[in-house]
Amino acid sequence: MVLPAASPQILAGLRVSLGIALILMVVSEMYATTAGLGHQIMVAQSGFRYLDMWSAFVLIGLIGIALNLLFGLAEKRLLRWQQGVTKGE
Repeated sequence: MVLPAASPQILAGLRVSLGIALILMVVSEMYATTAGLGHQIMVAQSGFRYLDMWSAFVLIGLIGIALNLLFGLAEKRLLRWQQGVTKGE
């Protein structure tokens, strides 16, 4: 009985940590790898290719929005028993 009652708070924590994980992934790619969007941002910045740099930022934002939407759909499906989620509040 504890897990179903705690699942809204658990999923809220997972949703917040999803954004933090995306930020940390990009930051770690900036300094520790030779591949990924973070590395592409650093290469574009050092080469004064600002359009490429901002394109990577926009792509990261779109990835974040897509992940948030997918997680929201999963959350609605998992918590359909909860009154606030089923009414769309």
